[in-house]
Amino acid sequence: MESQVGRIADFRYADGAIIEPKVPFKENIKCLNFGDMIYITGVTLPQANRFDVNLKSDKDDIVLHVNPRFPQAQARVLVLNTHKDGAWGKEQRCGLGGMHDMKQGHSFNMIILVHETCFKIAINNYPVTTYEHIMYPELVKMVDISGEIKIHSFLIEKLSDRVNIDKKTTIGMPSMSWYWDENKRNDPAFQNQVALPSGYNLTLPYSVMIPEGMKIGRIIYMTIIPTGMSKGFEVQLKKNDDADAVNDTMMKMQVSFATKQIKFSRTVQKKSSEELADTFLFKKLHHADVIFRMTNEYIQVSVNNRHFHQFRHGGYISQKSATTEFQCLQVSGDVTFLALRMM
Repeated sequence: MESQVGRIADFRYADGAIIEPKVPFKENIKCLNFGDMIYITGVTLPQANRFDVNLKSDKDDIVLHVNPRFPQAQARVLVLNTHKDGAWGKEQRCGLGGMHDMKQGHSFNMIILVHETCFKIAINNYPVTTYEHIMYPELVKMVDISGEIKIHSFLIEKLSDRVNIDKKTTIGMPSMSWYWDENKRNDPAFQNQVALPSGYNLTLPYSVMIPEGMKIGRIIYMTIIPTGMSKGFEVQLKKNDDADAVNDTMMKMQVSFATKQIKFSRTVQKKSSEELADTFLFKKLHHADVIFRMTNEYIQVSVNNRHFHQFRHGGYISQKSATTEFQCLQVSGDVTFLALRMM
C-alpha cells in the first residue's frame, strides 16, 4: 500500500514532520512536557503480529510502552506498560475495535497526548484509553518504533507550537480539552445538554444543518489536522445545503497551503466581497483547534486560542436576513476532521 505522502525516505519537513522513515525508527528528543503530542501515521504489514512504540529515558528505561497486537486466533488488543530498573510493570490492556480498530494491512494513525496526570492515546482519531504516569514524561529522551509496520509520517508537536501564550493575542474561549475527557463525553447529562450537531472523526466533505442557525452568541469548535500533502481546505456558513439553489453565504474561509493565505469571503443577494487574513496559522500534520464566535456584526475566528481575524458577516451586510437563516455548515478539503462541537 503506497503512502499518501510520497516515497521520500527519511525526509523531514521544515515543521519537523518526518516522512517515510525506515523501521526500526529512533528519534532523539530533549524531553516531553505536558500538552505535547506525538502523531504517527502508517500501515501495518499484511501478516503483522505486533508493533511497538517506546518512549525511552536516557537510562534506557521505557517510560511508556505502546504495543498493538494482532494475534491470529484472538481478539486484537492494545497493551500499555512501563519498564523501570530492568523490570516490567503491570500491563494495562484494552481491546481494539469499532472506531479505533487496527487491522493487519490497514492504514492507521496514533496520537499520544501528554496530560498532567497521564498519557492519552487515540487511534484513528478516536480516544481509546489513558495510562497514568509511573515515570515523569520529562525523562523521555527518545522515541523508538519497531515491529511489523511501515511509517508514513512521524511528528512531535510541542504545546508551544500550538498555543500562543501571549494573553494579548488570545480570545478567552473555552479550550478543546473536552474532546479528551471521556467521562464528560459519555455523561448522559452532558450529551443531553448538547442538542446541536457534534461528532468525532467526521467524513469529508461534511455538511450539517444547525438548529436556530447562526444566532448571535453561537460558537463553533472544530479540531482538524491538515494532511501531509494538503493543498488546503474550506469552511462555509450558508443558508442551506442545496448546491443548485441561489445560496447566500455568510462566510467562506479558504485556507491555501500553496499561497500561505487565508481568504474570507461572503455572497449576499448576488453581491460578493472578500479579504485576506494578516496571519497564516495552519501547518500540515499539525493539530489545530479552530473556533468561530458569532457577534452582531462579525464572526471572530481563533486558531489554537489565538484570535487572528474577525470578518463582517453576510447577515450584518444584508440587513434583510436574520442571522438565524444561515443554517448550514460545510467543511471540505485535505484535512482530518477530528471533532466538532457547537454552543
